[in-house]
Amino acid sequence: RENYGTYLYFAIGQMFAAFICPPMIFFAILGISSISDLMTSQFGIRFGKNHISWNQNKTWEGTLAGVISTFLISFLFVGFFWGLIFTIIFLLLDILTNQPFNVS
Repeated sequence: RENYGTYLYFAIGQMFAAFICPPMIFFAILGISSISDLMTSQFGIRFGKNHISWNQNKTWEGTLAGVISTFLISFLFVGFFWGLIFTIIFLLLDILTNQPFNVS
């Protein structure tokens, strides 16, 4: 069964962010939601050995890759301060959610 809801909601969320955010913040959000999430999952799948104790679906290696990529992307677009804030938000959301949000 194919479901396109995930892609649709991602596109709607990005359009909403594009309308309400300044351009550089929007580019940071777009980069984080696409690249950092990909880095987190791929590093976790390929190199993850140390699972997070309260969440066996995620690894510390994947989380670290996501945190680093989030900070680098954010720093490029919005600077150090906002990059740090975006990174902390990403880290909390990544660690505290068991599975991806099922929006479809």
